[in-house]
Amino acid sequence: MPTTVKLKDIIEALQEAGDSITHYLDKRTGQVEIISEDDTAGLELEDDEFELDDEQPEWLRESIAKALEILNDADENFIQLPDKFDIHDYAIMEDFSRHYPDNKVSLILLDAIKGSGAFRRFNNLVRNFNIEKDWYEFRDQTYEQIAIEWLDEHEIPYSR
Repeated sequence: MPTTVKLKDIIEALQEAGDSITHYLDKRTGQVEIISEDDTAGLELEDDEFELDDEQPEWLRESIAKALEILNDADENFIQLPDKFDIHDYAIMEDFSRHYPDNKVSLILLDAIKGSGAFRRFNNLVRNFNIEKDWYEFRDQTYEQIAIEWLDEHEIPYSR
């Protein structure tokens, strides 16, 4: 059975999801590990002869070694967390806009998120309407729900 995971750690990893980093959960330790494109640049993962360069800084050697461990994980100790393509920030923004209790604000937000520049316009309006607290609470609750569903799907116990 996997170690109990801190829900907060999973939520933070989901919020950090981006183009150049991938998060993995180590089922043995409950820790979230990060692999960046820099860690894997130039790695020939099929090549068992790959050696770390002693002239590289220690932190980089450790990071590359962890990336190799994760990507060559035959025992399936690591599970990739949802990435930015699995988490639809636009849909979260749209859901908040659609369900905002003030109908006038709701319609303005929905109109603002159409087309190019939607995120910028949305964030500007949230600030202008002074509803940042409402937005961040909604967003955080949504990320928490995504994290809980992911943990449940993988039968991973968690603590709050």
